Amino acid sequence: MRLSLLFAACVLGNTGLANAQAPVASVAERPAVAVPRVDREIDWETVTNPSLGLRKPELGWALDVKPIWLASLRHTESDLRREVAESILQAHRAGMPGLVQLKEALGAVLEDPAESLVTKTSVAAALVALDCRDLAPQLAAHAADGSPRMKTVIERGLARWDYQPMREIWLARLADASMDPQWTLLAAESLAEVGEPRAIEPLSRMLLSNLTPGTLRLASARALAKLKPEEALAWSRQLQAGTSRDARLEAQCGVELLAEQSSPEAIELLESYVDHPAPSVAGVALNRLLKIEPARVLARAEQMVVAADANLRRITMMALAGDPTPRSVGLLAQALGDRVPSLRRGARRILLRLAARDDLRSEVIERSAEALATDAWRAKEQALIVL
Repeated sequence: MRLSLLFAACVLGNTGLANAQAPVASVAERPAVAVPRVDREIDWETVTNPSLGLRKPELGWALDVKPIWLASLRHTESDLRREVAESILQAHRAGMPGLVQLKEALGAVLEDPAESLVTKTSVAAALVALDCRDLAPQLAAHAADGSPRMKTVIERGLARWDYQPMREIWLARLADASMDPQWTLLAAESLAEVGEPRAIEPLSRMLLSNLTPGTLRLASARALAKLKPEEALAWSRQLQAGTSRDARLEAQCGVELLAEQSSPEAIELLESYVDHPAPSVAGVALNRLLKIEPARVLARAEQMVVAADANLRRITMMALAGDPTPRSVGLLAQALGDRVPSLRRGARRILLRLAARDDLRSEVIERSAEALATDAWRAKEQALIVL
């Protein structure tokens, strides 16, 4: 008992009393501790979506998969060959290298007269994806007699490769009034892809005719936009006048014609399309202005940030994101209460990025506090996250 008390006294003497008599550093002598800067967006994401520290997935490939596929392509079962062709297509899209080695086996399946049309279609899609340009003549022959899906898959690949013999076939389709509209549309897209100037005349004829189905008129406008004819502005003005019963369709075709235009005359014409009552027309025009003349979009920001159409508001917020000014901060704070969740979250993220600038930080805080003081629950929610 005495030894225990003596041991306790020694411990107390070495800790409490000794430490009590030790000199204490004054506040002025203590080293300054840096206060870490808090990124509220990161902190909020950490709370709501914590990182688990998992390793990123790594895509790996079995070393012997190609010999297995090669043997399966020579199997007697057609459905197995189809599944292999579809697997090759998926593996190529995922980035698997060396699949061109299977080109000959795939080509043999395609040329087999006893092969099913479904399997041939899958094989053709794989060959097009593998960029087997040397097989273009064989693929073109199968497209002529194949199913609609096979024809579509192959001809889009031939257009990407600019297979010259197909140009005449596509031009002939545009001239044939009895042609199935889906093949006329495919021909228009393909000729625009290869940049064939001879397609301008038949495409413009379809575009300006009230007897042409709406889908073909719209496809013609988009194809002509890629071909960039000199008459594009004149045709666009003609369509904007809307002389037919479907004035909105003609306005849509007219604004699509300007998708590749950037001249001062085109900019003024796009400005007039932004005032069109159809949101689909105004959206195309406003998006084009954002790419070539964002100042025109910013000039309309007060009007467009409260527009009825969500797409117009989205394009306007994209323009405001590239304009770090107090005016943009105020308009983005107004968008914190947008009724579309993705738009109000987008406005909040833009404000947080702008708050990283010393010249805008106080403005972001002030405008967010104003949004917090309103009765709109959506604006309150986003303003709280910003603050």
